[in-house]
Amino acid sequence: MFAATATTIVSGAVCERIRLMSFLIFSSVYVALVYPWRGSWAWGGGRLKSLGFHDFPGSTPVDPVGCWAALVGGHRGGPTVRQVRQRHTNPVMGHNPP
Repeated sequence: MFAATATTIVSGAVCERIRLMSFLIFSSVYVALVYPWRGSWAWGGGRLKSLGFHDFPGSTPVDPVGCWAALVGGHRGGPTVRQVRQRHTNPVMGHNPP
């Protein structure tokens, strides 16, 4: 469940930036490879655990790993569909300026 939670962080960042199939492929690779590798640092006697790290609520591996993947995905995904459309259309002027 923690791995799925980390992918929901990414889904919010890449919304309207990538296609659904691309996100599903990313999520599969992320949950199968990236998250277990990074999560093992804090859980199960990993590197951080050997340094005396204690993760009581269990969210320390989830949030940073999800946020870094979201940052990369948002950067690589480019502008959202809405931003592209706004560049190529005339803005709708307000009907009541005051």
